[in-house]
Amino acid sequence: MGWSQDGSRILSNGVGTLELWDAATGTVQDTVTLPDGHGGVGQFRPGTKDVTIMSTGNVYTWDTSPEYAVEFACRIAGRDLTAEEWRTYVGIGPQFQVCPS
Repeated sequence: MGWSQDGSRILSNGVGTLELWDAATGTVQDTVTLPDGHGGVGQFRPGTKDVTIMSTGNVYTWDTSPEYAVEFACRIAGRDLTAEEWRTYVGIGPQFQVCPS
């Protein structure tokens, strides 16, 4: 278990995962599954939004920024959200382009 430098986020570990929590609300913001499926230890990297993870002798870097998550999702999907996906997952406000063309 660890805390971000500003105290706004908490890092906890589960079975094969690490979870990022919002300290103010007590809600999970993000979860990462470790590649080897075993437990790991994570630590916030000072001055960044990154978490360094050590798991069964391997070291990983997890960029926890929302911008990276959006970029990654767009790259994997290869497209933007459909109108139905927007209603299901965002549900508020008018739809706008998230992924670059």
